[in-house]
Amino acid sequence: MKVKIRIQTATRYEAETARKHLLRLHPGLCLNSPREGTNPKYVGRQKWAVYGDLDLTPPIPPKRTCEEPKRRRRKK
Repeated sequence: MKVKIRIQTATRYEAETARKHLLRLHPGLCLNSPREGTNPKYVGRQKWAVYGDLDLTPPIPPKRTCEEPKRRRRKK
């Protein structure tokens, strides 16, 4: 399962700082570079945004190989 992420800040520096911090904390996070907004309604006071995805798919457990010892069953 993937979750969409958006970070929105007033400055490019804040957006880049938040992006770097989150990437350090969550290795499965994929974030793009900060970009300035383009809404004509807010000309002159655009916010900065970072968009990305967080993959929440549980990791697949590794398969047992022949080399791994098998556990003995308990006797009842």
